[in-house]
Amino acid sequence: MVLFTDIITYLNRKPKSYLIALGIILLILIGIIHYMEAVMTKGELSFSIFYLLPIFFVSWYVNLRAGIIFSLICAIVWETIDFMTGPAYSHPLIPYWNTTVRLGFFLVVSSMLSRIKIITSKLSMNVEQLRQEMAKRRRAQQAFNEQKDKFLSVLIHDLKGPLMPVMGFTKRLIDGKVKSEKDIMINLKTILSSSQELLKTIEITSKDLKEKLALESFNPGEADLRDILLSVVMRFMPELENKGIEIIINNKSREGWNDLEKVVFKADPYQLKTLVENLIGNAIKYAERTIKVELNKNDSCLRFAISDDGPGIPEKYHDKIFEEYFQVPGSKKGTGIGLYSVKKTVENHDG
Repeated sequence: MVLFTDIITYLNRKPKSYLIALGIILLILIGIIHYMEAVMTKGELSFSIFYLLPIFFVSWYVNLRAGIIFSLICAIVWETIDFMTGPAYSHPLIPYWNTTVRLGFFLVVSSMLSRIKIITSKLSMNVEQLRQEMAKRRRAQQAFNEQKDKFLSVLIHDLKGPLMPVMGFTKRLIDGKVKSEKDIMINLKTILSSSQELLKTIEITSKDLKEKLALESFNPGEADLRDILLSVVMRFMPELENKGIEIIINNKSREGWNDLEKVVFKADPYQLKTLVENLIGNAIKYAERTIKVELNKNDSCLRFAISDDGPGIPEKYHDKIFEEYFQVPGSKKGTGIGLYSVKKTVENHDG
């Protein structure tokens, strides 16, 4: 079986001229054997199946055209040998009739073989495509499982922090270890604070998970980055005002934002909005007094940059900040998905 497979592989790799030459050699051998058999036995043995061998060979390994030509040659060779070695025909048209019948038989076989070869080739291609698709899905499933495990690990870690004080102080109250009204209030405030932190963690995680799912689908349309930027900034405005942070866009303060030119291009509006929210949100976390935004577009590219006057990210982490789930040690609370989401969005837009 292995030898048979090796022979097929060997023939499939050979050029058509080589295969046609093999077919001719096979036909010559069959013709010689047929002639010798006809001389010795006067045509008592049937020989039709042997002529199918070169026809089958070239029809399968070369093409239908070669099969048709070999069918014609085989029919002529067969009739020539019959004419040279057989008895005289009772009618002069009988040889032509025999040749026509044999040719028709050979042509039918050649056409069927060629058609089977085409169907087999298509099936092989479909099987290979299916195999590749299954392998691709297995890799995607494996990557999904790895990401899921990482996400759950981060989620469990983030939920444990605020949940432990809630459980600890609640148990103290239930066990009656806190007696005075003042201590009870302190414990209740701690529980409330931890519960609020837990709720914030859930909100952040939910937001980041929604972003992650959105990255899997890319739906480009017409998007105006200026309008998206201004809508995001206005949503963050109460927090900006509370922290005393000013946003400067293209060297313009809030009063001049209406003069900013539109920046319209083909993009996924939702992914773009998420990108701006992540970058502005990060800047607000660490800025002292000022956040600067640069937004420019020309015929060949678009530049969107955000900077703040905060402490910045240590240089040793610059290569890691866009990795999924990575957080700079000592940074403010998050899941490590935000900047990864920014990177994927930029890549989705060929940036």
